[in-house]
Amino acid sequence: MNNTPLELDYPFLKEQGIAYIQQLAGKKWTDYGDHDPGITILEVLSFAIMDLEYRTNFYIEDIWAKDPDVIDNLNEQPFYKAEEILPCNPLTKWDFLKIVLDVPGVKNANIFLSDGPKEVKGGYKIFVHVEERISHTPEEKEVLHVINKRLCAHRNLCEDFFLVQPMETLPIGIKATFEVANCLAYEEGETIIAQILFAFQEFLSPRITFYSISQLLEKGRTIDQIFTGPLLTQGFIDEEELIYLKSKSRIYAVELLEQATKMGNIKNVLKFELFINDGNTSTSSLTIPVLPDRSLVLDIPQSEIILYYNGLPISTDWKKVMDMLEDIKGRGTLTKAYLQAEDIFVLEGNYRNLEDHISIQQDFPLLYNVGHEGCTPSEKPENQAKAKQLKSYLMFFDQLFANYLGQLSNIKHTMAIYSQDYNKPNGRLPLDVPRMETIIKQPTPETDPGNDIEFVIQRKYLDLKKEDVNLYDTDKKQTSETEKTYYSYINRALESDIRSLDKRSRVLDHLLAYFAERFTIYSLHLYPKNEEQRLDEFNNNKALFLKDYIDISKNRNRAGHITMNEINHSINHVPSGFKQRIYRNLGIKSLEKCFLHQIVKDNMYLEKQSTQWNLDIFLGKNSQTEYDDLLIFRGKYQNIQSLVMSYGINEEYYNIIKTGNDTYSILLYIDKVKKQTIELVTGSESLSNIEQAEAMVQQSVELFRKLSKACEGFHLIEHILLRSDNTLTTEEDPYSFIMTMVFPAWPARFQKSLFRHAVEEMVIMEGPAHIFTNILWLDFQDMENFEKVYKSWIQLKTNPNADKTETDAAGKVLMDLIESHTKATVPEPPITAT
Repeated sequence: MNNTPLELDYPFLKEQGIAYIQQLAGKKWTDYGDHDPGITILEVLSFAIMDLEYRTNFYIEDIWAKDPDVIDNLNEQPFYKAEEILPCNPLTKWDFLKIVLDVPGVKNANIFLSDGPKEVKGGYKIFVHVEERISHTPEEKEVLHVINKRLCAHRNLCEDFFLVQPMETLPIGIKATFEVANCLAYEEGETIIAQILFAFQEFLSPRITFYSISQLLEKGRTIDQIFTGPLLTQGFIDEEELIYLKSKSRIYAVELLEQATKMGNIKNVLKFELFINDGNTSTSSLTIPVLPDRSLVLDIPQSEIILYYNGLPISTDWKKVMDMLEDIKGRGTLTKAYLQAEDIFVLEGNYRNLEDHISIQQDFPLLYNVGHEGCTPSEKPENQAKAKQLKSYLMFFDQLFANYLGQLSNIKHTMAIYSQDYNKPNGRLPLDVPRMETIIKQPTPETDPGNDIEFVIQRKYLDLKKEDVNLYDTDKKQTSETEKTYYSYINRALESDIRSLDKRSRVLDHLLAYFAERFTIYSLHLYPKNEEQRLDEFNNNKALFLKDYIDISKNRNRAGHITMNEINHSINHVPSGFKQRIYRNLGIKSLEKCFLHQIVKDNMYLEKQSTQWNLDIFLGKNSQTEYDDLLIFRGKYQNIQSLVMSYGINEEYYNIIKTGNDTYSILLYIDKVKKQTIELVTGSESLSNIEQAEAMVQQSVELFRKLSKACEGFHLIEHILLRSDNTLTTEEDPYSFIMTMVFPAWPARFQKSLFRHAVEEMVIMEGPAHIFTNILWLDFQDMENFEKVYKSWIQLKTNPNADKTETDAAGKVLMDLIESHTKATVPEPPITAT
């Protein structure tokens, strides 16, 4: 027992318990023998504590193991896998080169950044060396199409691909004579020549090697190094090896000779010449330049290799050499396409039924009358009362143990990255307690006169939850209504609403700390709510941030991917990782692409009359032909839309007034000091009682909160996509590493200067450091004009059949419109009278 942890050492626990008894009741309690009932209780509790500690010490994979009898919840994410969380969207030019090399049919490629004096910055030029078998065939065009499609899907903010084209070839001729060491067998000479030709070709234009996880681990790479960069489909590329191969500017003849002399049977080099066959000219050279847009190809018809043995040439069948060479090439092209996929080994735990609880009352001797057997019918009423009293005392410990095991079982949901079961009740009903129904107090209403003072105090001061907690997992035993009420009461007493939300908030903060993230406070600029609603909304925003963390982490620099659906000509939109990150930080839930002004037009109609403005809010169908179910705001203010959107979300700014004819009218204050008002009226009947007026106020508040949330969002325009050419015609450069974010100015949160400042600060913190971001806040009319121009441009930009002149013209109109707006910060919506 020397190595046993103290919490699992039964004699130690018993000894410590007796020591506490002696310390607290030593003057009254002098007999500590095993026959003493108090010692018996101590022994049972010590054993139960050992059981709790034993279960807590299970391996973490066992505690996190899923119940095999429960259907997996696809929305639950305990941990992210290495292939999910470690890779990222291509960031460097080597990452984009890997994306190109990963396309089947690509043998090699080169990539360069736009760096000319007049070129728009942020462009990539890519030259592709396709396999010889598909060069200058329709398959080559298909390979280039796949490359473009993959690159556009991984494009980064303010970057674009200026050029993707196949390489032109630069033929290299070789004339060499080698002496072999041994006499050659049948066709052995042809085999050696074919191997030498293949070695020359692979050295001139090397094939990029794809590795498996185990192969890279053998090379000394770590898991985080292996998964750095984009996740490929054909394996992994060693970046150090890739950079080394791409650092060569020329190839020397001696390097090719070294490839030939590696052949086991080559004894001596008698002659070796290199020729660069460019067009109709052939130039002898000792070095070969490595050009970015040219692929070095061995010119076999212009090459000649002769083998000698003992001073005599060996006859060679050149046709057999060609057949053998093609066979070797074919084997090389299949190497990476059929690379075996591997997974990182992760330990699988064993499900332990952690929450199963066995009552300590079953461990007592029969004479205590607390087990299933209970008291005999002949037992005196006095002894039966004592047995119940002891059962009630032991019930306290049973409940503690059941709650402890419930929380231990729940921890895999509570600490999961994302789980729908995070808020399972922590309390458990100790159903194994014998005859539990005989000691639970029958449920009574709160106002029952029979309630004792302790019950009243608990109800008043324990901050119990208002709603009952549903009994969790009642399949194991049929429970009575009394037991269900007791279970609900236990959970309400264990954790109040605000305490539960606070605990969830702290757990989410801990989970965010896994990724060195700290959720910003900007989403706390919410609409007027009580403390519980605000904290619950804040927790939901954190949970969504964690749920989408893969996209908003690895794709944080990726641009949006907008394409045209060829079937129905609709626009498919994948938001940028940066945009998704800002949305989640601001608590904006919907990521769908929409035109913000249209949301307002579908719900509001503004009409100018002779002396006032009427703003009609449609409550039924989103159609301006339905006038039966609507709210009408009447006022003399030109910007009545912004004023109503700003103040209509808070019921504190509504004032119900009783008029002289026993009807009621509603005024909406549109300033902080509550002097300026707008009248709210119904579309048909007048308000005859206060309840109708209050209902209308609540309807208006909920409507404007919902409408404000629906209008929250922004458009992200990368200036590089608006260019008409890759080079600049003037000294001014409005395209390189510049983007504009266009926000609506009318949603309630967006009208506050403090919130706007927070958004601008967030963009600086979260945005790429090398990109200048311009932020525009547009009112409804300006946003409508902007979105019409933006929609025209995006439809042309995503249409592969669109005329380039029209697309460039639309881009110029959009650029001019962006430049015409200046960044403005308005603290409060001004009150503009007509």
